[in-house]
Amino acid sequence: MRTRTALTAAALAALLTVPLGGAAVAAPSPSPSSWPEPGTDGSGRRAGEGRPKTIAIPPPGTLQQNRKYYTPIEETTEKGRKSFTLQADVLFKTGSADLSAAAEKYLADVVAKLKEANVTGEVQVVGHTDDVGEPEDNLALSKRRAEAVVQAMQPQLANTGITLIPEGKGESEPREKGTSPQARQRNRRVSILYGKASGDPPPRPDPRYISVPVTETAPDPGLRPLPGEPAPLASTQRTINGTWTVRLDVVELRRQGPFLKVGYRTRLVAQRGTSGLNYPALFDGDTNGFDGYGYHATLIDKAHGEELSVVITGRGVPMRDWLGGNEKVGAVKYGWALFPQPSQKTDRLSFYIPAFGTIDDLPVG
Repeated sequence: MRTRTALTAAALAALLTVPLGGAAVAAPSPSPSSWPEPGTDGSGRRAGEGRPKTIAIPPPGTLQQNRKYYTPIEETTEKGRKSFTLQADVLFKTGSADLSAAAEKYLADVVAKLKEANVTGEVQVVGHTDDVGEPEDNLALSKRRAEAVVQAMQPQLANTGITLIPEGKGESEPREKGTSPQARQRNRRVSILYGKASGDPPPRPDPRYISVPVTETAPDPGLRPLPGEPAPLASTQRTINGTWTVRLDVVELRRQGPFLKVGYRTRLVAQRGTSGLNYPALFDGDTNGFDGYGYHATLIDKAHGEELSVVITGRGVPMRDWLGGNEKVGAVKYGWALFPQPSQKTDRLSFYIPAFGTIDDLPVG
């Protein structure tokens, strides 16, 4: 049996009652690279075998609270050309061609990527909309959005030999057919097309890895609350590798001491075959991840362009539940994780779960 680290109730309570203001608040780790890899000791050795044990939680000053710049840029191909694609929802408000407060950061990142790729010549900036509204209105909106992006990016590309050409396509070139909220969100986008795409076919996906991109919206099939359970903040369900159909309900997102606590329920709805799905894989994205140390779910403040990773103790342990084992059809598990609070005040966050995608617009309690 693998060693697991349990948090005593008293130790966890002590962490959660650290005040938010004043000198008692811990500073984030100045150098994340100096921390041991989760699941290892200071020498890089993996945790050994033995009974579950309880450790003393290090003082709050040794907690690693990682906040990083959120980059919602997909590197894809469109019409035989390489593309940096951004969802329109992170650049503009609904029905508007005025760039959002966070758009400046995202477009500056695209500029940096174009420079790194040594791009020259004409680069197309193509606006796309969904199919809501009149086609002629959508075409006009997509053109205005493309022009707004060009106006913001072109001055940053001086002396690079790059000329941005705005173009609007309206709703005529959807990435995904259908009228679901997820399809429409993927279709609302701005694509920056450059160079030529490789003629090689894309590599076959490795079934071990079940992660979807952070830019992909988690499915919303309109699920009802589970019998006997309170209504969740949001629900999603996905069939993974054609084998496991799993439901996840977000049941809480609230401030708790210096942290944000996310609570969720998971339920294996159906399974084909006998291959089991390990619970930690939903949050790690790797079906061979059995120890639970690889926790890659994040909270995202899209309004301010910030991504929050799970809090890590000085011993490299993510502050999350330690449920494990294979999922059983029909069984419900409750899990949780602690994250740092965002740098700027916000009352709405997104939650990215590798096996499902991103759930947007969750209220912070």
